[in-house]
Amino acid sequence: MTLGMTNSPFPASFDGSSNLFAFVLFAMIVASTLALTLALVQVKQLWADRRYGYDPSWALNSLVLACCTAVLMRCIPDAIYMISFGDAAPATIQRILTVKRFMDFLFLAPLFYWMAIFRMYRADIILKLRSPSNVVYSDFRFAQLKRFTGLVGLSGALAIGVTLGRLYH
Repeated sequence: MTLGMTNSPFPASFDGSSNLFAFVLFAMIVASTLALTLALVQVKQLWADRRYGYDPSWALNSLVLACCTAVLMRCIPDAIYMISFGDAAPATIQRILTVKRFMDFLFLAPLFYWMAIFRMYRADIILKLRSPSNVVYSDFRFAQLKRFTGLVGLSGALAIGVTLGRLYH
């Protein structure tokens, strides 16, 4: 293993492995797109339910939104770094890395928010979810997840395209 290869089109931490680069880039892109999609759904739901105040429904939607925000804060800078590595100017790469490190610190805000809301509303959420009067039919055949398959496919295509572009640049 020769960590820090200078002739590799990939960051040194990938040790020249195009497969590892493609898988990690795919993970960063798909996590970002799915988190953004789910965050938008949660924001719309929180806005629609704003008249009900801070109830267990608000808490659950806030928890999911905080998780999505945390994922976005961690994955988007990494994906941007991986896509721009080798093509961007060193000053641009340095700015991207600075933003990544800054996001490492800011990531604590949604993390602590998520943990605090969970701790404060856990019993209420569980009680409401188990209440027989609140039982709602759910489609457990994963039919609701079909709309996300396109995003996953596009994320995979982008990751493969960037990786092949690096290999044959």
